Amino acid sequence: MDERFDLKRLSMNDGKEERPAYIAHGGRVIDVSKSRLWPKGTHMGRHHAGMDLTSDIEAAPHGPEVLERYPQVGTLVTEAAAQGSLPALVSTLLARYPFFRRHPHPASVHFPIVFTFSASFFSVLSMVTGARSLIRRLFAVLPAPFSSRPSPY
Repeated sequence: MDERFDLKRLSMNDGKEERPAYIAHGGRVIDVSKSRLWPKGTHMGRHHAGMDLTSDIEAAPHGPEVLERYPQVGTLVTEAAAQGSLPALVSTLLARYPFFRRHPHPASVHFPIVFTFSASFFSVLSMVTGARSLIRRLFAVLPAPFSSRPSPY
């Protein structure tokens, strides 16, 4: 495991055209070629093999411990400027409020889905049970433009 990679050599291992899929995290180069989550060197259609994904993994909905499942094949050797370090103000903000490192996917995607299904579920439940109070309650919590209309019930 004394193999050393620079960013150019790492980028050649992008998982395309039968090449291995390597990613870097925290100075470690990890082989994710055998992972079903990295088909053709791409993870979730967003992250690409052959890159240093340290900041991406820190912001992911999972922690870096998932990388322990895959073998380390070497170390990444870069200059500090090549790593793309964050400005001091942004680093301070992220250190003070680690919540902002989180990936926005869970809140921005799952909440609207659950809200839509819940509204549909309670509407159907109201129709099936005849409990009109469910619909009246819905109109009571809607914003002003909706709640000022006369209730159909």
